[in-house]
Amino acid sequence: MITGMRIPLCRSLPLALVVLCLSTLTSCLARLPETGVPAPGLYKQPTDVKVNATRRTYVVHVPAGYDGRTEVPLVLMLHGAFSTGQDTARDFALDALADREGFLLVLPDGVGINGQFQHWNAGHCCEWSMRNEIDDAGFVLGVLDEVLARFAVDRSRIYVAGYSNGGMMAHHFAAEHTDRVAAVAEVAGCTGGRPGPDDPWETIGDPSRERPVLLIHGRDDGSIAYEGGRGPTSRSKREVTSFASSVALWAENNGCSEQSDESREREGKLLREVYGDCRRGAEVMAITLEGWPHDWPGPPATGKLDAGDPLQGYDAGEEVWRFFERFRRDPAD
Repeated sequence: MITGMRIPLCRSLPLALVVLCLSTLTSCLARLPETGVPAPGLYKQPTDVKVNATRRTYVVHVPAGYDGRTEVPLVLMLHGAFSTGQDTARDFALDALADREGFLLVLPDGVGINGQFQHWNAGHCCEWSMRNEIDDAGFVLGVLDEVLARFAVDRSRIYVAGYSNGGMMAHHFAAEHTDRVAAVAEVAGCTGGRPGPDDPWETIGDPSRERPVLLIHGRDDGSIAYEGGRGPTSRSKREVTSFASSVALWAENNGCSEQSDESREREGKLLREVYGDCRRGAEVMAITLEGWPHDWPGPPATGKLDAGDPLQGYDAGEEVWRFFERFRRDPAD
């Protein structure tokens, strides 16, 4: 249930509250208005779901031009571990992309401490949320249903994406609720893991339907290792499944051809592999970024690269949206 009145932004608050706002980073976004069409911009909304007496939240970016009548696409974006929906929307320039392309951007918040250090239970990772069996897939579904009751959304164009632990969560959510999404994208995530080398692998469940999937990963990712196992810079002892295994899981689920069509872009630093001939057109696309670490391959990181670097200016958000906009879900599916 959506409740609460819109509150001023930080610049309109007394000095003491401005300091508090800046220190907590996420506390000063407006809530959605109770009635009427929300003005364009970023809102943070509490839910009725509580973990350890703390209400869970989600962030919504209402795109410029939204009129409350015309149905728009919706992108569920799941932040990485120890991040927030608000930071992800702004730091990766996804709010600007949503404005330009006219989609509703919804960013559920994981479980953390006082709105910080948030992460997801993706079935095989991560940390406190997994050990305590937090139903994050159910929470994301509840957020989606609440947003659908509030906004004019084209239900054939609902997509889920995620970065890092959020990429794991995107796989997990899409596998459990395949019927709710038209396509899936993940950046620097994976579909499985295990606590240590002597433990059995845990992976996402079998998706119930074919769905187009885009996967993007840096070959030099030191946290979620491209080749699988424990990354050299990982803060966890957990091992992860390889990028290739994540691609294979969805390609097999979608009945795609075993061989991909490969192409090199950006002076060879971007390898694009497309698995076609899939059932119901559910293409699987895998993008490998040569030399790229565990970082979002877009603003601001790629904008800071030297002008001669082939990946300078590459925007994963743009890549994800260009993939999404090609696909729609059959309402009967």
